[in-house]
This record gives sequence, structure tokens and C-alpha cells, in this order.
Amino acid sequence: MTQASIEQVREFLLLRDRLLTVGRCILVSREKNTEFLLRAGLSESNVNPEVAALTANHYVSGPDKEHQEPYDDVWVFGTDIDQFKVYIKLVVRRFQENQPLLKVLSFHEQERPLKFPFSVQAPE
Repeated sequence: MTQASIEQVREFLLLRDRLLTVGRCILVSREKNTEFLLRAGLSESNVNPEVAALTANHYVSGPDKEHQEPYDDVWVFGTDIDQFKVYIKLVVRRFQENQPLLKVLSFHEQERPLKFPFSVQAPE
């Protein structure tokens, strides 16, 4: 797993914002994503606002090469939605003729603990 600088994460998040603003974001239809949305009482319309709310504090890893499209970079984030700890994997797919597309590859309950290198947590 690659560790980006906080500046790189912020640059990625600015690109995410631009793509969300122009409607260039899709949730990839995967069984794990669909099952989680049903279990959490969410719909696909809840995904973009959750993705938009991610900050550098939610960053876990990336950019890493996506194994299916090795020229695209994958970024991993984690967040809490209600009682669920959610794993979110994003990739920006770049096309020659069109604007890039933000793909939400994973949006489901995390399967193992995540580490947040830029998280600011209050002392216990």
C-alpha cells in the first residue's frame, strides 16, 4: 500500500469535488456494495454525499495501481455511517476524449481495521 502526502490527498479530493459537481461519479455494481446498502438501509443516492464528505482525515492508502486497469490509481478511505465502519475505494478513470470519471469501486463495511495516517483524534 502506498502512502501519499497530505498534499497529494488534498489534490485528489479537489479532483473528486470537481467530478462530483459535474455528475461524473458512479457506484460500481458489486454484490458486496449492494448487500451493504440494503443492510445499512441506504440507497445509491446516499453514496455521493458520503463520498463528498470524505476528508484527508478519512484517508487510508493510495494511490495504488488498480489491478483491472493498471493505469488508474486507487485511493482507499474509511468513514463511519451510523453504526457501520465503512471501507470506500475510489478510482479516477481517465478517458482520452471525455472528462475523467470517479468510480466508487467499494462501498461496504470494512473487513479489517483501517489505519488513518492523517486523522486528528482527541486524546482519550
